[in-house]
Amino acid sequence: MTPSDVVAGRVREIRHKRAMTVAQLADRLADLARDPELRKRFGAAGRSRVLPRYAVDRLVDDVDRLYRSLLSAHDIRACS
Repeated sequence: MTPSDVVAGRVREIRHKRAMTVAQLADRLADLARDPELRKRFGAAGRSRVLPRYAVDRLVDDVDRLYRSLLSAHDIRACS
């Protein structure tokens, strides 16, 4: 099981319990506070999800794609 699987499972658990009480949320946070290994896995999973999504190359490509789509929508020729 990868760190992402762990986080995805916990996120699903929380999502399906939208009616979670304050006490239940406090219990979950206390579990996290008491368990350094769980914090480490959550951190690794979060990092593995965030890095590819917000890498400089990806962001540059996304902005470039957006600008090109806006230019083509207005039939403006890009300087390429």
